[in-house]
Amino acid sequence: MGCSPVLKPASEAAGLGADWPGGFLCPCHGSKFDLAGRVFRGVPAPTNLPVPA
Repeated sequence: MGCSPVLKPASEAAGLGADWPGGFLCPCHGSKFDLAGRVFRGVPAPTNLPVPA
């Protein structure tokens, strides 16, 4: 992954839809991830974010 997803809390939902629960957004490709790092359906990212052990 060439981009680092950034935390976007629900309070910063501008442009993400009124139902954005908060999570991570990839600024390069627009992929969205929930707060646990799980990828949303219908976005370019094929997998969840890696979780450090």
